[in-house]
Amino acid sequence: MKRLLKILLMGVLVSTDLSMAEEYATGLIVPDDAQYGVPFLTWPTATYDLPEKLDLREEGLITGVKNQGSCGSCWAFAGAAVMESAVLKSSNGTFDLSEQELVSCDRSASGCGGGWQPFNYMVKNGIGLEESFPYQARNLSCKKIPPATKALQWGNIGAPNRKPTVEEARKALNEFGGLWVTVAANGYWRGVKGDAIDRCSNSQINHAVTLAGYEPVSSPTPTQEKDAQYKFLVKNSWGTKWASEGYVKTPLGCNNLGRHMSFVVPADHVCTPPDFGLPKAVKVKSRLEPIRAAGLELAKLDYTWRKSDETTERHGPIRLLGSKAADIIVTTRNECGIWTQMIRVASK
Repeated sequence: MKRLLKILLMGVLVSTDLSMAEEYATGLIVPDDAQYGVPFLTWPTATYDLPEKLDLREEGLITGVKNQGSCGSCWAFAGAAVMESAVLKSSNGTFDLSEQELVSCDRSASGCGGGWQPFNYMVKNGIGLEESFPYQARNLSCKKIPPATKALQWGNIGAPNRKPTVEEARKALNEFGGLWVTVAANGYWRGVKGDAIDRCSNSQINHAVTLAGYEPVSSPTPTQEKDAQYKFLVKNSWGTKWASEGYVKTPLGCNNLGRHMSFVVPADHVCTPPDFGLPKAVKVKSRLEPIRAAGLELAKLDYTWRKSDETTERHGPIRLLGSKAADIIVTTRNECGIWTQMIRVASK
């Protein structure tokens, strides 16, 4: 009788029964400061004019499903998939990008031990082709390969102190193509059969996947919340034998799908996040010491700021005022929409 031993280690579930090829790895590591220092995008609701259904596969704006194997590299696979989709969206052709480059060369991550959003690496270094550094599902030494494409900038959808809404997710999919999102890939996910997941839990997020579309629920009930009136198409990195050829449909928020949601901007995209010119954290000598959003001022963009637990918007330089430490949310606008960024300010 065959023995099946499953080992849960660092977020990676590995089957040691060689007769079964199922290795549903995760690998997401969420930093404590994930919400700080990154631009978030939303739009005035009056500008929303969206199709009821979107499938990036039908639009030719998403690449094929891959398999991360037993390596905790979901973060890299979702990152490469989003970059591939962004390039397709900008009509620059099709690239099969190297997840192994991200696993081996992105020093902000731990390779197969897990990682977070790889977009800063893509902005700084670009990313090369799969054929130049093929995926091996293990930690390898970094190999310098020529970049096939490069990210100009990236950002998150929503706002720093809340999760994205269904309408924001739909808008972002139409604007940018595939989106990098997080999910709790628990037992429901590992054992799903067919094309839909309807059983939801509030488990801790541990996996990164790619949003690839949405569709309305066929028969919503009159009392059904608006967030449950659409199902989102999710591209996973567990191969084509999982779910429905590697895809599944599920509501946003189910198993915490979409708690973090990011887009990437290729070099020729017209809609780019502004440079706030602010770090994730600032220490001031005096609570009245001014802090300026230097990047916004250089771009001649007006901005306001407030404490995260307040609603009053203030103009002018940022100040700590009466607190020893505070989360400050800075807001500006450009032709793309409303941008916010959160920083942590404390006195020395």
